[in-house]
Amino acid sequence: MEDQELVDGTYLYMLSVYDYFGDEYDGDPVSMMYEDGCITAEDI
Repeated sequence: MEDQELVDGTYLYMLSVYDYFGDEYDGDPVSMMYEDGCITAEDI
């Protein structure tokens, strides 16, 4: 991960994790709106 400057808009965020055996687990996606320096999020 890295920090970057965001522009106003709507973003989708989802976390994927691999365990020791190589199995992948995906989290539920979240819709995030960034506007004037504030972030609001909601489940999809």
